[in-house]
Amino acid sequence: MIAYGRNWMVQQKDGIFIGRFADNAYYEQSVDVFDFGNKNTREMINYHLTINVQNNLYDTNFNTAKISEEEFYNFKL
Repeated sequence: MIAYGRNWMVQQKDGIFIGRFADNAYYEQSVDVFDFGNKNTREMINYHLTINVQNNLYDTNFNTAKISEEEFYNFKL
């Protein structure tokens, strides 16, 4: 999941800090599944992950689906 926007703000309520973008907030969830597990090897594997996220649907290399702010903040593994 990824969230981006403008004007990041943090609020404290009951001792808990909650942050969110005040303007142009956009929430997405990956469509792709990335498996970073070690398979069939005893060697250490290093990964370099680069996600190109822009405020333009045509300039990204990260396949996502739009989700609501509630879905973003209520995500459970």
